[in-house]
Amino acid sequence: QRKAIATGRFIEALVDEQTDGMLQGLQWQEDTDRFFAALKSGHSKSRLDEAKLQNLYRSSGKAFKPNLMAKVSWTMGNALADLWAILYHAKTPELLWQVNQLCGGAFVDLVKEECDPQAIAVSLPQKMQVGAVY
Repeated sequence: QRKAIATGRFIEALVDEQTDGMLQGLQWQEDTDRFFAALKSGHSKSRLDEAKLQNLYRSSGKAFKPNLMAKVSWTMGNALADLWAILYHAKTPELLWQVNQLCGGAFVDLVKEECDPQAIAVSLPQKMQVGAVY
């Protein structure tokens, strides 16, 4: 049986060098934004700050309707899994490449010249388990 001998509390404190005090109160957000501005600008694009993916695309005024569709069965392999045997999100481009290859035809052409898409959006219906067929 474990016996508690101490408790701890950790606080991340950002310090203002001019006042030698912790950033807090009404000035906190502005000072934090200013502190991280160079890092943020060098590693992200402000146009991607949008929380809703659909707002990043121009609207055509009508619902999307695919002009080509294929139904295939794909088995989730170990190479795409994480420690818990479910899809590791960083392997999603590889998953899409495999599915496009199974579909054949125009789908193969999508990854002919650029096999690693630079931008993808995917919605998975459930946890994808190793060995399951989808």
